[in-house]
Amino acid sequence: MSIKNYTTSELLEIELKTYIKNKYGENMQYKGEIIKIHPLKPTRYGNKYYRRIEVKLDNGDWVKTDIVQGFRNAKRWQIGIDYGVGARVTGIELKSNGTINADSYVKFKKN
Repeated sequence: MSIKNYTTSELLEIELKTYIKNKYGENMQYKGEIIKIHPLKPTRYGNKYYRRIEVKLDNGDWVKTDIVQGFRNAKRWQIGIDYGVGARVTGIELKSNGTINADSYVKFKKN
C-alpha cells in the first residue's frame, strides 16, 4: 500500500507508534535532562499532592510527567527531584507523545 492511501491522521498515528516502540515492539528508552520541577500541587480531589517534572530529551523533544506523592513510582523519581534541574535522566519510556510513563525505571546522574 502506497503512502498516498493514508490520511494525515493515520500517518501521524503510525509515526507516533514507531516513535514509542522499537523494532522488537518494546518501549524505546530515552535520555534527557530535567529542565523544570514544579512545586507540589493538590490533586483534583485534594486528597494527595503531585509534582510535574519537565525533561528535554537528547533528541530535542520536550516531555513531562506527573508524580503523585505516596504512589509507588514516586520513589523512582525522588533522586531526580533531589538532584534538581540539570540532572541527567536515563531509562525514560514514553506513554504517549509528550508524556513520560511515570513507571519507567529511570536512573539519574547529578550534572
